[in-house]
Amino acid sequence: MGPCYFAGVSGETPSNPSPGSGDPLVGAVVAGKYRVTAAVARGGMGRIYRAVQEPLGRTVALKILTPPLLGTDHDTGALEKRFFLEAATCARLRHPNTVSVFDYGALEVGGAPTFFMIMEFVEGRTLSQALRATGPMSAPRVIRVMHEIARSLREAHAAGVVHRDLKPSNVMLTETDEGESVKVLDFGVAKVLAAGTEALTTDGNFVGSPRYTAPEQVRQEDVDGRADLYALGIVAWELLTGAAPFSSPEPMRTLLMQLNDPLPPFQPAQPVPHALEVLVRRLLEKNPDARFADAAALIAALRPLRSEVVEPTVEMAAPSESITSSTADMRVPGRRRRPMAMAMGAAALVAVLLLVGVAGGAVWWVVSNRPSAPAPVVPTPAAVEVLAAPVVPPAAVMVRSTPPGALVWVGGELRGETPFRLEYDAAAAQTAPITIELRKVGYKTAQAGLSGPDEDGELAVALTAVRRADPVKPPATKPPANDDIRLER
Repeated sequence: MGPCYFAGVSGETPSNPSPGSGDPLVGAVVAGKYRVTAAVARGGMGRIYRAVQEPLGRTVALKILTPPLLGTDHDTGALEKRFFLEAATCARLRHPNTVSVFDYGALEVGGAPTFFMIMEFVEGRTLSQALRATGPMSAPRVIRVMHEIARSLREAHAAGVVHRDLKPSNVMLTETDEGESVKVLDFGVAKVLAAGTEALTTDGNFVGSPRYTAPEQVRQEDVDGRADLYALGIVAWELLTGAAPFSSPEPMRTLLMQLNDPLPPFQPAQPVPHALEVLVRRLLEKNPDARFADAAALIAALRPLRSEVVEPTVEMAAPSESITSSTADMRVPGRRRRPMAMAMGAAALVAVLLLVGVAGGAVWWVVSNRPSAPAPVVPTPAAVEVLAAPVVPPAAVMVRSTPPGALVWVGGELRGETPFRLEYDAAAAQTAPITIELRKVGYKTAQAGLSGPDEDGELAVALTAVRRADPVKPPATKPPANDDIRLER
């Protein structure tokens, strides 16, 4: 079987995707520069295509939010808000263990409005595929996979993004020059965490997969990065034992198990260090306060396990282990000639004059070859000036709108949603004023400017409502009910 292709989304693809699918998008050019070459896969949030970015010739993944999905969200404005906020935030994620988002925007497919994302196109197979192919994994491999996933989550959580749908079909294994590596896929359903941001899911619209959902997420409470750590604990449990700890044919029953049921007996397929079991059980605490505080704390806890459990790499032996006593002195500067000087001392018993001459030369050699102390580093005036320069914090202004919930665009980049604390360079703004746009569905776009420090620390803008025609609802189509995506055949 040839390599499988993945496009930064949950699920799997056929080994040889073919453009001969009758899909109208295949062969089209999206956004004037992405030529679609093949349909790859489809899932609950959209379709995935392979495309070529012109004129660069770079292969990318094109994710289209399918038009039928727009019909499942009664508030089209909320869907648009959710998509653009998440896409803009995910585009700033650059960790090597995270699939990169290059571009995003809106378009029409078959006359219906929808959205697209351009992502890194990666070859490999998901953890789901690996489990089906080879069964449970060894402890050293699971520790390494957990560590790389945690590194991806650490960057995302620092950017205010919670994945909310971490599962084996959202984690891909890919081969690199340095061996197997991990890529975390599909942050597209992530919730942007920001103070004052309203819930972007409609009532009853559950985001996630029941077998990997944290209890607080089941209760529809505000979640943070610890919900992803819970999901990572489920993934680790499944990788070690071959089955998720909580699973039922009925999704609602699985969610209730996440809320109420204790963990079943831990039965790994291969020997597992007790410390690893303790770590996984801590990730699966019902109370998020009992888990690790964040991904950084988990990485710190994994560090000793990696050094103790993972097979050590082959390294050159230390000098004390690789050299003999007869050659040890020859490796120490200043000691190489000392055995020779001792020989000359013995010869002095026969020839005193030879002793004086040779011993004097030996002393001169040792002294002249003694390692000298490094010269003190004297900073230049410019370096002293840089070190002494005070750190000037950026200016900040609280951007508010009436009504709230408007998207804040600065310099063509989506920064957040009102009320939003905007940090900026006040000195630079005096030379090049900053233009702020506030956009909200159903209201006219409003602009405001910053040309230096804002004395009030607050920028309030009243939005003007516009009358818009009722959107035409596309045919209602239920999204896939299963966790994994369906494959194009």
